[in-house]
Amino acid sequence: MPIHAQHFVQLAVQRVNELKALQDGLQRTFATHQDKMSELNRARNHALTEFVTLLLPGLMPEQIAQVKERSGYGQFEVNNPLHRIQQERQQLTQVIATIEADERYQNRDELVNPSTGQLVIKADAIRQNYEMMRQAAGRYESEPAFNELMKNGYETETYPFKFWNWEYYRDWKAGDAICAKFQKENFSQVRSDYQPLCQARDEYWRELSTAQAEIDQVHKLAQLHEESSARLKNLAGLILQDCQRALREHLMYVDRGQLFTWAAGDKAQEAMVKKLDGIEKKQTYLEQMYSRQNKLEEEQLNAHIQKLNRKIDKFKRPKYRTHYISDVEAQAWLADPREKILVRRQKFWRDYDRVIVFEEYDTYDYHRNMLWWDLMTDGRVDGNFIPEVYEYHRTYPDYTWHHHHYHDAGVSTSSVVTETDTTSFVEVS
Repeated sequence: MPIHAQHFVQLAVQRVNELKALQDGLQRTFATHQDKMSELNRARNHALTEFVTLLLPGLMPEQIAQVKERSGYGQFEVNNPLHRIQQERQQLTQVIATIEADERYQNRDELVNPSTGQLVIKADAIRQNYEMMRQAAGRYESEPAFNELMKNGYETETYPFKFWNWEYYRDWKAGDAICAKFQKENFSQVRSDYQPLCQARDEYWRELSTAQAEIDQVHKLAQLHEESSARLKNLAGLILQDCQRALREHLMYVDRGQLFTWAAGDKAQEAMVKKLDGIEKKQTYLEQMYSRQNKLEEEQLNAHIQKLNRKIDKFKRPKYRTHYISDVEAQAWLADPREKILVRRQKFWRDYDRVIVFEEYDTYDYHRNMLWWDLMTDGRVDGNFIPEVYEYHRTYPDYTWHHHHYHDAGVSTSSVVTETDTTSFVEVS
């Protein structure tokens, strides 16, 4: 049954509002993804820490020597940590000895004790005098136009304004007010009273700055002694931490396949490489899955909203006041895309969960022609929207994923299928 154009407009506005509400909720809907990415980032950081500790647990010569062979990081050959420890220990020992021989450090309590220190008492006395002069001079400086009159040299030979300048009468009025305030006959007398106060204030400030600098120097000596002593005491451990940080930076970017090769059969390192590589691949895949789903939903909702808005604008025009729209057209235009969107979203979360729950990193085989994506999804999810997967399939067009049984990983034999299985990139319905 045809419906009136104005009624259609009402229904269309309602549908637009519903779609906008769904659109506005996209960020909340996918908040779970951000939580999972944070968890994976923590897992990656933990894996890197474990890997670094595995490669460089300490600074024994043999431990240092294995780093380049097992990770490709050769900086310890250029800057040997043991030589660094020896050199820095000598430097720190010399710094400590120099400080301890300084009379200021030896007498630091007598000099800078907060209550009884000689330098502190001296600085406090100067500060009191400075504050007294600052307040006395401030009485003049707080008066309106006083500073400007002093700057212009009012009632001196350098005063730039003549009686025909309006500034002259402005300054005259201000000067008279100041003279009256301080009970002086003219501004020159005010200046004569102010200048000694200003000079005394500035002199006390210079003395206070010098006294405070002496106090600061003693404190800096004490602080440097404390820091140097603490570093000397823990030097080997601190150098080890520095070396581990540098190695960690290297491991963040070195090729994972090369790291596996450098493991040279060491099972602990091989397992660590697979775990780190797998976590990083999982991060990449999930982020790209999320970006694609979010973009698809956003685009689909925008398309429906824009289409309806065009219809609303059209049928709100005066010439359509008596117009009727066929039932078929109205239903087509008002079709609700939310059900299809939610169905696709459910599939997205099923695929997403298939990746997120994967933990069998050790089942990856760097010697086989295989993708992490297929291992994580068991080849049941089309991943060609992911650049890495797409390029891989383009390079190897005849590639087909097969299930494999990895005895070392302890995978149940119930999941084993024969090599003739042709399951490949089938989306879960």
